[in-house]
Amino acid sequence: MRKVIAKTVETLRRILQPVVKVMYYISGALLFLMPIPVILDVVFRFTISKSVPGAIEIEEFLLCLTIFFALAFVQWKGDHVKIDLFTKRFPQWVQDLLEVGMYSAATIFFALMSMSLFHEGTKRIASNEISFSLNIPIGPFRYLAAVGVAVLSLAVLATLLEAIVRVLDAKRTAWLVLPLTLGCGFVLLPALGYFPEDLEGAQAGLTGMGLLFTLIFLGMPIGFGMAIVGFAGMTVIYGGAGPALGMIGIVSYSQAASYMFTVVPMFILMGQFAYHSGISADLFRTGQVWLGRLPGGLAMSSVGGCAGFSAVCGDSLATAVTMGTVALPSMKENKYDMSLATGSLAAGGTLGILIPPSAAFIFYAIVTEESIGELFLAGILPGIMLTTIFMIAIYIRALINPKLAPPGPKTTFVEKIISLKGVIGMLSIFLLIMGGILSGT
Repeated sequence: MRKVIAKTVETLRRILQPVVKVMYYISGALLFLMPIPVILDVVFRFTISKSVPGAIEIEEFLLCLTIFFALAFVQWKGDHVKIDLFTKRFPQWVQDLLEVGMYSAATIFFALMSMSLFHEGTKRIASNEISFSLNIPIGPFRYLAAVGVAVLSLAVLATLLEAIVRVLDAKRTAWLVLPLTLGCGFVLLPALGYFPEDLEGAQAGLTGMGLLFTLIFLGMPIGFGMAIVGFAGMTVIYGGAGPALGMIGIVSYSQAASYMFTVVPMFILMGQFAYHSGISADLFRTGQVWLGRLPGGLAMSSVGGCAGFSAVCGDSLATAVTMGTVALPSMKENKYDMSLATGSLAAGGTLGILIPPSAAFIFYAIVTEESIGELFLAGILPGIMLTTIFMIAIYIRALINPKLAPPGPKTTFVEKIISLKGVIGMLSIFLLIMGGILSGT
């Protein structure tokens, strides 16, 4: 059995690899195209007082395909966000069993989602549904979304089969029955109409939250867990599997093709441009010149760099990772204590969710119907305060125990002034973003 499964994985990966890569390249190309209609729309409104016809619809279609075509590639690389705080302490064969359970549920769920999207596309084509401004048929885009999710399901299946092979190699074959039964049953039973009918209101909500956190802490990718628990919850709330199956095809597309969310990938793309342009390194070097001589100076520079990079990124994880690649080698070279070094970067990374432009603020504003600009303004002062508190804490810690963070070399006042050119790029982008938002452009 082991040879058959291993051969299946090999064949599946050989077939899927070119498909996943092509879809990924298409997704990346569409992401680079997304800013163009927005830029043209702004330019036209300022120059000839007219908007680009159908700019909103174009953005929605581009965002939809960007998301659905990238899903399988992220799974292929194993980069879906998940928490391994507890699972990494388990023996490897236990981790593999957990993956078997998680990915068996995910494989079935995404197969159902793909079928639901395909069904919704067929309905839209049958009713000749078209977009409001450009009169573009909507059905084909749902078909393309269904293809993206179907490829994701196959990519998850490949991961599942690989986990099964590892369990077989560990001579734990008998244990496979439990995770396969639980994983498949968690999705199939609600889909077939078997679910607790006596759960209502708060009980259903608390049960769903409990299941979600259980799945997340057992290592399921967070997005997968939210989708699967949401599907199970809908079967309870709507009193049947039919409406729930229909909703996963409707809601998944409508949210992926929402104009309000187009700003999120653009901010993340801007952060990638900022990273590859060297802004993060410039920010750290500026902080190093000004603060490096102080106790904990490099760690404080890392926090300051995180604050500056947050102003052009909007994502906490990207902020921590980006500044980590720049600051951590320097702190290692200067014999910083690694707990202080990594702790300062982890703390500084949290500033990405607070200092505008924050992706979290955007999601919150959309859900609560608040002003994004006002939320961005509200995050500036708390962001500065938190940055200052982090720096003070690092300084005091290094002052008490100088061995944790040895001071760096002295720098002249002229060197400090010259180093300020490293913040020009960040300040320019930040002012451009905030000015554009607050001016309504």
